[in-house]
Amino acid sequence: MKVKTFVFGIVFALSQFILIGSGLCTDVGGTIAADTTWTLADSPFTLTQSVLVNQGVTLTIEAGVEVRIGNNFGIRVDGMLIAQGTAGNMITFTSAAGTTPGNWGSINFTNTSVDAMFDVLGNYTDGNILQYCRVMYGGGSGASGAIQITSASPFIDHCIIEDSGTSGISGTSSQLLCISNNTISNNGGNGGVFVYSFTTTKITGNTINDNVFNDGAAVFVS
Repeated sequence: MKVKTFVFGIVFALSQFILIGSGLCTDVGGTIAADTTWTLADSPFTLTQSVLVNQGVTLTIEAGVEVRIGNNFGIRVDGMLIAQGTAGNMITFTSAAGTTPGNWGSINFTNTSVDAMFDVLGNYTDGNILQYCRVMYGGGSGASGAIQITSASPFIDHCIIEDSGTSGISGTSSQLLCISNNTISNNGGNGGVFVYSFTTTKITGNTINDNVFNDGAAVFVS
């Protein structure tokens, strides 16, 4: 029986997004310039180059998807990343080769990314979210953390963030930053959570331990 390989190419004036599905894995890389979903049916996804989620664009990752990253590649979010797993079906961001901390770069939320929003009861309603995700072996290629925040405010909830070559979560926040109910361990750099905040940071219900620099959350408010 022949196994068919399907190749989909989407070329834009200034960018290119590559998706190659083989039935065994899906290779992705380049700029995502239109709303895109990485489905469980096409998992695992392997980055062949770094991924950029353009401003005004949403990348949705379904529960249970595994994303394999190597060669110091990473995911830069100028738009919106919705990665919502479940307690029984987490999304995994891991190394494409080996289990050495720092094997890949970071998930980087930039200052143009969509800040998380909440209703009056504090429930998440919209914006960037990592929920029920495992983030493993990142923090390489000059990144300050496996999850890097650059004047942005994603919602990070019920995640496992471990074995980063630098901090688990690091960066600067411009709006309300909520980091809740995560397990953050065995990370290097400045430890589990190292954030400079210009407004309010809510760090609640987390287990932060066995990190190189500190077992707590270092938050500096200016």
